[in-house]
Amino acid sequence: MFEQLPDAAAYFGAIRTLSKELGIMNTFNEETMKRIERNNGNKDSLLYIASIMYRESDQYLMDAERNEVGALILAGGWVESLYLLTHIQLAKDMKPEIKDIIGQQKSALNNLIDILRPHYGKISNEYDSFLENLSELAAIFDDINVKYTFKSVKTDEANRITIVDSQTETVIDEQHIETISRKIERLRNDITD
Repeated sequence: MFEQLPDAAAYFGAIRTLSKELGIMNTFNEETMKRIERNNGNKDSLLYIASIMYRESDQYLMDAERNEVGALILAGGWVESLYLLTHIQLAKDMKPEIKDIIGQQKSALNNLIDILRPHYGKISNEYDSFLENLSELAAIFDDINVKYTFKSVKTDEANRITIVDSQTETVIDEQHIETISRKIERLRNDITD
C-alpha cells in the first residue's frame, strides 16, 4: 500500500506464521501463497488478497467466538500500517497527502480503542498495556484538527449505492508527526519483541 512492493512477500510470510500461531491457518493456504507470489508486483491484487484473507479470518474468529483475537489482528494491522506510514520519510520531507493520511488516523484510532475496550481487564496484562498505549497515542492525536466538509450526496438507485462526496482538511505539523512516529515505533517494538 505504501509503495513497498518488494517487501510484500516478507509481510505475507509473517502473516502466514502468525496465522498458524493464532490457529487460523485455514484462511492462509498454499493456493493463497501462490496467488501472492504471482501478484507480488501488483499493489491492487495484493490489497485484494489481503482484504479477502482478513474477511475470512475475521469470519472464522467470529464463528469461533474469538472476537478479541480479531480485534487484536485489526489493531496489529493498524499499528504496522501507521508505523510504515510514519517511517516512509522524515516529517520535514513528507508529502502533504501522507501527512493528511496520518492525521486522518485520529478517527480510526478512536474506533479501534472502542473495539478493544470491552476486553480490558479480561485477557492479560499485555493486552491492557497495549490498550493503555493506544490511549496515550490518542491523546497525541487530540491536538490534530481534522475537518470534514460534505459536498454532495449522490444515489445510484439502480445499483443501490449512495456516494457521499466530501473533502478532508487536516492540520498537522512536523512535531505531531515526529511524536506520533516515536510513539508508534515504541508500541510496535513492544508488540514484536
